[in-house]
Amino acid sequence: MPTEEPDDEELDASVAAVGSLDAALLAAVSTGASTWKVRALLARGASPNAAFIDNSALIHAVRSCEPGVTQALLDAGAELDKKDPRGWTALMHAIDAHSPAEDLSREGVMLQLLDAGASVDVWGNDLRGPLDLMVAKQQQQATAMANRASHIAASKITMLMHQKSSSSGSTHRMAEPFERRSAERGSALAPSARSSLGTDSYFSLDTSESVS
Repeated sequence: MPTEEPDDEELDASVAAVGSLDAALLAAVSTGASTWKVRALLARGASPNAAFIDNSALIHAVRSCEPGVTQALLDAGAELDKKDPRGWTALMHAIDAHSPAEDLSREGVMLQLLDAGASVDVWGNDLRGPLDLMVAKQQQQATAMANRASHIAASKITMLMHQKSSSSGSTHRMAEPFERRSAERGSALAPSARSSLGTDSYFSLDTSESVS
């Protein structure tokens, strides 16, 4: 995100490009503009509750996991529990937002909203509230972590199997089709035994090691 403080000409150009301060604020928030620019537009008179199709600037900020912009809007008096057409508040959008696993900006934004007084006793049109969404998100993250751990474990086991196969000199045989390896094992049978046995009997006899 840009960090330089915008000058008056840049702000004038941003407003002129979209026609109003509120629209410039929404454009700035949704495109990852600097906190400086957001604060400057608010100082010029842009509404912290500016919205496009009922998605407020605050909702855009929290979905982008931008703590600086979120705080700027909160400081300017953004309405915490304003709902979108789905009945979701900014806190609900923050819970549903995505950020890299090692990046705690999403959690930071949620704490900002809670510290500012965002309600947890509120429900969307689907009758789910922030706590419901939080539990679902945790389950989703737990599943993703489990799948990742399982994949890593499986990869390590596969590498170990390859190493053991290489050390025993049978690397290529592991990749051979089962049918070919079975046929080679069956070649040890006497010709008369092979001709008198069907395929199923052959495999059964070979597996039981009953032929000398």
